[in-house]
Amino acid sequence: VDVATRVASIGARIDTPTRRAVGVTFLGVEPDRFAEIGFFRDDYVLNASFPDEMARLAAIPDGVVVHPELGLNVGDQIDLEVLISDDVLRRALVVVGHLELVPTWYPGEDPFIVANLEPVFMETDDPSLYSVWMKLDPDAATTPPEPLDTDISLLEAESPLVDVAEQQALPERQGVFGVLTVGFVASIVISILGFFFATLFKVRASTVELGALQALGLTPRRVASIVVLELALVMGGGLIAGVFTGWVLSDRLIVRLVGDSGLTGTPPLLAETNQVIVFGVIGLLVALFVGSAIALVIVLRRMRVFEALKLGETP
Repeated sequence: VDVATRVASIGARIDTPTRRAVGVTFLGVEPDRFAEIGFFRDDYVLNASFPDEMARLAAIPDGVVVHPELGLNVGDQIDLEVLISDDVLRRALVVVGHLELVPTWYPGEDPFIVANLEPVFMETDDPSLYSVWMKLDPDAATTPPEPLDTDISLLEAESPLVDVAEQQALPERQGVFGVLTVGFVASIVISILGFFFATLFKVRASTVELGALQALGLTPRRVASIVVLELALVMGGGLIAGVFTGWVLSDRLIVRLVGDSGLTGTPPLLAETNQVIVFGVIGLLVALFVGSAIALVIVLRRMRVFEALKLGETP
């Protein structure tokens, strides 16, 4: 475990300068540690402002960061009411910033407010009011470790990695990925066979032309260089076009086939590219090119001019 922090997420009510008894989702956090664990995707604009807002919240114990929907300005004071069991906790807070999203909150739910956990819950010592969020090592297990303190019991454990694995195992996703995989493998096999036979037929059909070049004075090495360069241009152009087409399709088409989150105001899904497979395919095609080039050089070295050019035969 790299970092651990407490996070409380419960329903609450607030009184603002213009409205009373507004229902909100209250998030009680430890700002310094929460900024290390909670994050947005790298391509999302809020990823830059989130640590700054948590820094402001850490500097002011009675501060609160609110959703813009509440219509509050920085410096406004609100009265917070949190119902815990049969007790009502009340505390005055001052607005120090705004956030459009916060981890675990989705558009369509009650507007959220984020405040310091300790000052709000100093009147109660019930540990069941909050959860413990942990940032695990990349090589750690997907399930959180058991508590070392025997007086604390683990009621429920959740992991985003487990949720992602369950989503990936859905039949509709497996069906889309299966069709794409079969098509991808079939296209690779057909491309390799087509390239091999096309190269073979080209060499056989170009025997006269290659023999004529040697008869005009070109050395076998120069002739081989011309043939290999032509092969490299064809394969390089096809490789670049294939990688570009695959990138465009995965970025534009695959996301639509899989479906979006169904929520407005959230970042769009991204197509994750498996770099190992991409470079593996590129390596396979490069190996095919090297093998074809070696075969062409061997064929050209064994070619004899008097066999390629026959009396009365024209290219």
